[in-house]
Amino acid sequence: MKIEDENQFFPRQTLGRDCSWRDLSFLELLGKGDTVQAVRMFIMLLFLAIERKVGLVQMEEFGDIQIEVMSNGSPVSD
Repeated sequence: MKIEDENQFFPRQTLGRDCSWRDLSFLELLGKGDTVQAVRMFIMLLFLAIERKVGLVQMEEFGDIQIEVMSNGSPVSD
């Protein structure tokens, strides 16, 4: 799958889940995924952040990454 195709599929697959977006984290999203899945997901999140579809925050080095869904470049309110 090309990265452009993956970038279209990833938000629907991942961000379409019913959950509390303020509490969504990279590790929760990854679940029991392996290293390759973690790298693919991280890259897709970076692409989504560039497109301002998500906001990413990492409070400490090597810590979990908090993910916030954006709408028109602004956080989606609950």
